[in-house]
Amino acid sequence: MKDNDNLVKMANHIAHYFESEPDRQVAVQGLRQHLHSFWTPAMLKQLDEKAQGEAAKQLDPLVMRALQA
Repeated sequence: MKDNDNLVKMANHIAHYFESEPDRQVAVQGLRQHLHSFWTPAMLKQLDEKAQGEAAKQLDPLVMRALQA
């Protein structure tokens, strides 16, 4: 598995944690905040590149919304 694929997997796991939040906007903001607090700029850039490509199909919709927020 490539490192970038691992980023998709990690982002989806974090999104799964935030799925329990009933308010979707709060979940998106929480996920976005987590990514920006704990991921390096390089990781965020790679994830954003994945979201623009074929891997977008593998990303949880909550991750996609957090990246677009």
